[in-house]
Amino acid sequence: LETFDLAHRTQISSDFALMISPELGTAYMSQLALALRASIDADLIFIARPDGHPVRHLSALVVHEDGTPSERFSYEAAETPCREVYDGQAVSIPCAVARAFPAEAGYEGYLGMPINGPNDEVIGHIAVLSRNPIPDPSAALETLKLAARRIELDEHAKIDAAERECLIRELQDQGARLERRHRELHAANEFKTRLLGMIAHDLRNPLTAILSQVELLEKLIARDSSDQDRLLGRCQKISATADLMSGLITRTLDQVRSDTKSLTPEPRRTDLRTLVQNVADLNIERAMHKGITLDVTPSEIRYVHVDPDLLLEALDNLVNNAVKYTQKGGSVSLSVSKNRDILAFRIADTGQGLSPSDLRCLFQRFQTVSSKPTDGEVSLGLGLANVEEIVSALGGTVSAESDGKGKGSTFRILLPFHPAKSYTIHAMQGSAE
Repeated sequence: LETFDLAHRTQISSDFALMISPELGTAYMSQLALALRASIDADLIFIARPDGHPVRHLSALVVHEDGTPSERFSYEAAETPCREVYDGQAVSIPCAVARAFPAEAGYEGYLGMPINGPNDEVIGHIAVLSRNPIPDPSAALETLKLAARRIELDEHAKIDAAERECLIRELQDQGARLERRHRELHAANEFKTRLLGMIAHDLRNPLTAILSQVELLEKLIARDSSDQDRLLGRCQKISATADLMSGLITRTLDQVRSDTKSLTPEPRRTDLRTLVQNVADLNIERAMHKGITLDVTPSEIRYVHVDPDLLLEALDNLVNNAVKYTQKGGSVSLSVSKNRDILAFRIADTGQGLSPSDLRCLFQRFQTVSSKPTDGEVSLGLGLANVEEIVSALGGTVSAESDGKGKGSTFRILLPFHPAKSYTIHAMQGSAE
C-alpha cells in the first residue's frame, strides 16, 4: 500500500488526459451548453488543464464554441482570468472582461470553475465566455459547480481503479515472491534434515565397528599378560571417545526426527580438564598425520556446570577445522581461561587465514571459505554454523579473527561461567577429588 504515496496520486491526476475525452467529450459539452443556456448566453465553453507547475501555460482539452465542437488550443495563463481560478475559487466577471484582460477581446462576460484532484489540488478548470454581459451569474456558477463535480468524480473513480489494479499486481507479485521463498526454504530445510540424517547414520556404522574392535582387543589382551595395563588403558580411551561420539550422533538423530528448530542444553556437573583432553584426543592422530603440533593448555578450572556433549561438539569442530586448514609443520593451540564471570576458549592456528569476505559469511550454513583443506579433507560448510547454534544455545558467543590470507586465524568461544561444586570421595587408602 505504501507504493501509492501522495506523489504517485498527484502524478496520476495531473496526467489528466484522463479527463473527459472520450468518456465525456463533445456530448458532455453539448449537454453543459444546453444547461447553461437557461441562464446565460454561453458562446465559448472549454475545459483546460495547466501544462506544468507553477501555472503559466494552459491547454484547452475539450472546446465547444457557438453550439459546435471546436479545435483545441493553448494560451498564456497570465493574460486571462483563468489564472485566478487556480487559486482554488470560482471566478465571476459578469461584464467588461476584455477591459481587464485584452486577450479576451470580443467577449463581455467570464465564468471560471476549478476542478479539484484527489488531494484537493486544482488540476484543471471549466471556463465560459459570453459576448454579452451576464446579468445574473449565480445560477450559471451552480451549473458549472455541478459539472466540475461530475468530472472530479469521474477522475477520482479512474484513479481509484488504476490504484486498485496496481495494488492487485503488487500483491500478486509479492505473493509470488513469498511463495518462491517458501519453496526455497522448505527445500533447504528438507535438504538439511536429509543431510544430517545421512551424516549421523553413516557415522554410526564405523563407530559400531570401533567399539567391536575395542571389545575384541580387550579379550585378546586378557589372554596375554605382557604390558596389559598400558594396552587396556589405550582401549578404554578409544572406547570412551567412541561413546562420546555415539552420544552426539544419537542427539543429532533425535533432533532430525523431531525436526526441532533449536537445541535444548542439558547442563550438568562437568570435568572441564577431561573434556578439553577429550577434544585433543579426537584430533591428535589427524594432527600427527599432517605433522601439525597440537598444543592443549590444561584448564585451571576443574568443574563447571554446562552441557558437556554440546561444548565438546563445538570445541571439536573448531579444533578439527584448525587442523584441516593448517599446512604440514604448522601448529594449533587450544586454551581455556576465565575472566570474571566469563569462560573463554581460544583456538588458534598458523594456517591459511581468512579474508574479510570469509569473515563476513563464516557462520552461515553451507558456506565454504576461500581456503581449501590441506590434505584432501571434505568441507560441507556446516561445522561453523553448528558451532554458532550450539554456543548460542549455551548462552554464549563465538567469533573469529584473522590478519588475512596466510596469517592464521583465531576463534573464541565466550560462555557464562557457572561453577559446579567439587566433592571429595574418601577411599580406604586416601582421598581423591
